[in-house]
Amino acid sequence: MQRAKVHPIVNQIIEDVGDQLSACPDYQGTVREQLQPVIVSVLRFLARCLNAQEGGGRSHTQYLFDPEALEGDLQQDLVGWLYASGLYGFTIEAQHIGGGRIDLMVTFDGFRFVMELKREQGDATRSGLSGYLRQAGAYQVTDVALGMLIVLDTTSDPLPPHIRDNVWVDVLAAAEPHGTDRYVVVVRVPGNRKSPSRL
Repeated sequence: MQRAKVHPIVNQIIEDVGDQLSACPDYQGTVREQLQPVIVSVLRFLARCLNAQEGGGRSHTQYLFDPEALEGDLQQDLVGWLYASGLYGFTIEAQHIGGGRIDLMVTFDGFRFVMELKREQGDATRSGLSGYLRQAGAYQVTDVALGMLIVLDTTSDPLPPHIRDNVWVDVLAAAEPHGTDRYVVVVRVPGNRKSPSRL
């Protein structure tokens, strides 16, 4: 996967995600080449969120310190970040995708990549977030068997997990033998944070 011009830890995560996705039959050739910049940009977004400092009401990252932050706050920040990264082809709240309405979709020549966004107030562990995987996978029903789930974690622990622990790839096993497994890159964005001096 494309290396980012950022800290070596972020590069390690980018490479780990690419290694895990190499098992996905759809993640090769042109699909891989076109998706890499999107995945890299989202991982850079996570790093930026984790480094963000509380800045008051006029800061576009202030929602990361607000226990009442909404999914829409995450969506607005992420979309702005992706556009600023030079990416294009995004559709917000697209209809009639896998039988529903999706939060964010990137359209390429010949395929679509869906990002499902959530806010979690209860259990933001890997196990707890697995409950969203079926919805994220459902949007892949007529396209590449690969998508992304990005979750704003507003649970009560103000100490965010290390960046490595906020990214993983889950696989939704096919319902029948020899069926198509679906891959979901999960990115947890820690919210409800406090300044380190207040921990």
